Amino acid sequence: FAGDFHTFTTVWDSISMAWYVDGILYYAANATSPFDRRFHMLLNVAVGGNWPGSPDQFTLFPQRMIVDYVRVYKKAN
Repeated sequence: FAGDFHTFTTVWDSISMAWYVDGILYYAANATSPFDRRFHMLLNVAVGGNWPGSPDQFTLFPQRMIVDYVRVYKKAN
């Protein structure tokens, strides 16, 4: 996975968000809050947390993320 570029997509409206990796739905959430509020985009290399877990002796450091481009679209009303 780390050796190739991938497409990450977020589809967001006032009642839901859906996240895709290479066109395959990864996770979706339906609720009005907080999706009815303003958001900002954050790209980062997070290490640890609930998924996939804390780093161990097999975790390679340093990590890096190479971003080729970012596109943002807005649906026409």
